Amino acid sequence: MTGPAAPAQARPANLARRKWRARNRGTPGPGRDGKRGRPAGDTLPTPETLAKRIALAGPDGDPAMTATPLDVLETRRLIAAQSAAVGRRLALAHRLVFGAISPPARATGDPGATGGMPAEAVVERAEREYTAALVLLSRIGGATRDTVVDVAVYLRWPRVLRIDDHRARRELDRLKAGLGALVSGR
Repeated sequence: MTGPAAPAQARPANLARRKWRARNRGTPGPGRDGKRGRPAGDTLPTPETLAKRIALAGPDGDPAMTATPLDVLETRRLIAAQSAAVGRRLALAHRLVFGAISPPARATGDPGATGGMPAEAVVERAEREYTAALVLLSRIGGATRDTVVDVAVYLRWPRVLRIDDHRARRELDRLKAGLGALVSGR
């Protein structure tokens, strides 16, 4: 007896859309590491990323030194190497205080993760350094503190790397003043 297809055999109208969503959701699949369009084990930057890094570094810069805004500012000689190092130290202190080192390293006191000191002492020292740096930057001004924290800690690209106008120069001056104060410790 033949008749209309049973409801269990009927295909829903949105089956193709559901299959597309399942394929393009970014879930791991064969040959993928969970990221859409990236084959497993592919760690090299794309040609577009390389071109952007070369453009960021400038004509005389090193494209490898374009991972963070501080690196680019140092490569372009807009800030001194000592200022960039102090900014990196501020970022490291922030990461240590707010949980960037892994909990197992913190619990076991892994010398590689903590420099050979007990983890609690490292975190306490980083918290003191970070608080002292914020207090020092706040004495200069809130805008200076926010600029230094945005660029060094949160990796926000300063305007001067995109546009060269009055606001960008003021932002760079605030960044230099804040990092200079952290270098001198006053």
